[in-house]
Amino acid sequence: MIVFYFLGTVFYYLIILFFMITYTPICFIVWLFTTPFDYKKRLISHRMNTAVGYVLMVANPFWRTKIYGLKEVDKDATYVIASNHQSLTDICILSATRLRLKWVSKKELTFVPFLGWIMAMAKYVLLDRKDPKSQIKMMKSCENYLNNNVSIAIFPEGTRSKSGELGKFRDGAALLARKCNRKILPVAMYGNNTSMPKKGWIWKKINNQSLYFLDPIDPADYSKTGELTAAVKDAIQKKLDELKDSHLND
Repeated sequence: MIVFYFLGTVFYYLIILFFMITYTPICFIVWLFTTPFDYKKRLISHRMNTAVGYVLMVANPFWRTKIYGLKEVDKDATYVIASNHQSLTDICILSATRLRLKWVSKKELTFVPFLGWIMAMAKYVLLDRKDPKSQIKMMKSCENYLNNNVSIAIFPEGTRSKSGELGKFRDGAALLARKCNRKILPVAMYGNNTSMPKKGWIWKKINNQSLYFLDPIDPADYSKTGELTAAVKDAIQKKLDELKDSHLND
């Protein structure tokens, strides 16, 4: 069994390395030729990234991933997608749904070789959490995408939860939804907090993880931004509590 874990881990890391080395120049060529007519949205680059995200998700022999509620999501609507944040796998799973969206991500990731270049070419929204001016620029970029029918995916907690429990939700998603008159689509991630090796670099067990699309929340139903933020957090918390209870009773 130990041999299986070791070989499976090596296999997966080699896949990641192969994809990053071969995909980045392909992404650059596509970006170069599509920029003249896809400059504002860069959706072609994003669609390519979602395919890679899907491959990276299904290729991992230690992940068992299920997605619920995707069929109920209106593919023609534009949302502010608000998800709890437990692991780096969150991005792979949500990307694998192939929804038309742009990520809000921390600027530091742009300095990561390959990954940062791919994010820049897809024109994702970058945030420097140390610079107040960057937050203003981030909000304007998100508004521009939402007004051009491109959804925005954001983690209201701002950072990954180490315990799997929900952290404090910031008001950014609610502010965007209210200003652009877009519904918030809550997403509950479950089981992802144990998807990556906690110690060392070898996976030592199979991990079950899931994503749940919940009912959209209309900002018009709430008079205050804080109330809307609380409603989104409560919806995700309720789903997580249901999942915990069901697993305890299994």
